[in-house]
Amino acid sequence: MLADSRGQPGEGRVTRAERQPSEAGPLLLSRLRWVLAGALLVLVLIGGRGAWHWLGSDELFPLRGVSLQGELRHVDEAALREAMSVHLGRGMLGLDMDAIRRAVEALPWVERAAARRLWPGTLLLEVREQQALGRWGEAALVSVEGELFRPEAASVPEGLPALHGPDVEAARVASRYLALRERFDQVGLALTGLSLDARDSWRLTLADGARLELGSEETERRVSRFLRVWPRLDSGERGLARVDLRYPHGFAVAWAEPGPDKRVGGSE
Repeated sequence: MLADSRGQPGEGRVTRAERQPSEAGPLLLSRLRWVLAGALLVLVLIGGRGAWHWLGSDELFPLRGVSLQGELRHVDEAALREAMSVHLGRGMLGLDMDAIRRAVEALPWVERAAARRLWPGTLLLEVREQQALGRWGEAALVSVEGELFRPEAASVPEGLPALHGPDVEAARVASRYLALRERFDQVGLALTGLSLDARDSWRLTLADGARLELGSEETERRVSRFLRVWPRLDSGERGLARVDLRYPHGFAVAWAEPGPDKRVGGSE
């Protein structure tokens, strides 16, 4: 009876082979849903990119002109147009403002640039030019902000002071020169050069070629001492050749014309 209730071999039992069709259906549908969802996402992305490409084309919002703001004395306009040209081939929405700004700021005489859209069809470009303070070494210039830049030699103005020092100290040298120039102007001396060496020692050069050795210590006190005494030394008959300001309580003066060197004491 037990054998009969089980039926014939294979009846009333679900084998592994017989379970697979009933479980494979939901699994196949789940995978199909993921495939369809992925395909739909790809279509949306492709369509979105196509739509953005169409919006950024030159057909819908064409670029009609470039408006330039800023006083340009040394920036070459031909070089400016060439720098921008590779970024202007699309419409207003297709313009890459950061790329345009970077391309313009790569020009040596440009300190800062900004680009923005001016609807309906103008690119507004604002350019701030470098203000050269002096020559730096053999081939560079330093700006009043202490930034080094290297323009074409033909564009360098004449009569710039000669500034020297380690490149990392450019801002420090520029700032010191501006402060010293004003103080020397007040006593009728034109400061045309300033250098800082690797030992942190300063040397000043005047318009007549005279050199002032300032050293590295108590430099402000040394400058003040010299400027305070100079009006009493300046007879107008002969010029300075060299002044050594590194003495603790005075300085030594060498005159351009023959004559004895003179040491001058000064109160602290």
